[in-house]
Amino acid sequence: MTNRILVIRFSSVGDIVLTEPIVRTLKTAYPDAEISYLTKAKFLPLLEMFAHLDHRYGWVEDRDSAGVLDTLRQRQFDLVVDLHASIRSARIRSALGVKAVRAKKEWFKRIASVRLNAVAGKPSHALERYLAALKELGIDGKPERPLLQVPEAAQVWWHNRCTGSALVGDYYIIAAGAAHATKRTPESLWVVLDRSIRNRFGIAPILIGSPAEHDYLTRLSERFDEPPAGIVTEEDIGRAAAVVGSASFVVSNDSGLAHLASAVDTPVVALFGPTHPILGFAPLGDHSDFYTTDEYCSPCSLH
Repeated sequence: MTNRILVIRFSSVGDIVLTEPIVRTLKTAYPDAEISYLTKAKFLPLLEMFAHLDHRYGWVEDRDSAGVLDTLRQRQFDLVVDLHASIRSARIRSALGVKAVRAKKEWFKRIASVRLNAVAGKPSHALERYLAALKELGIDGKPERPLLQVPEAAQVWWHNRCTGSALVGDYYIIAAGAAHATKRTPESLWVVLDRSIRNRFGIAPILIGSPAEHDYLTRLSERFDEPPAGIVTEEDIGRAAAVVGSASFVVSNDSGLAHLASAVDTPVVALFGPTHPILGFAPLGDHSDFYTTDEYCSPCSLH
């Protein structure tokens, strides 16, 4: 009998969001089991939006990793589902010494897609790779979109911020930032896109990103024909989800915010430039879509 399950995925926002259907599928297959999740400590707030987790553990490399590992041993897990499949996660699987399954990274297919610009033999979507790991347990899951619950405190925060401000009313999101600079859409294209959306829908954008991207988003906003409805740079992922969840729609780079939008059921279009959806990270759901420029080298890079 499987009583305690540990899921491992250390990073990053989009990849972790895409694991939510796996947690949901495990809960359906093992309704009485406790499900725990191990991720990097900075992503623990994201896991608070997962409905079917019983315990969440944060990993801080080279600081308290031994303490976290001792805690995990004490939990006496029956099963480890390793969705990161790294050297670090392999060490943890070995240390726990219990039954484990792991997702395959398909590195060779992904690297071949970049170096050969090849669409043939394209890699699987990340969620499909995660689901393939569950098949080793006899679980046949479906590639459904992630479902996240926006924290109530974050919803109240956003409501209070909007009340009596220029943020009242409909707006759309421009998620112009990205962890990798190669994923950023040129500023001139955002200007043209905003002009077109305002002319067609009559709504202004909110620019959203991390605190480190505030100066970049401010500079971008100054290039628009008209000021945006606002700029939101929040470290709190729950607050970011509240902003995204109240938007009419989202236009995003190939970044975690595209997956966050899908998970809170806000229509989203993800823009792929040097990267490409064939690498397996397009947002999921009936209200999600993507646009790729199909550059001559596309996919030009993994990130």
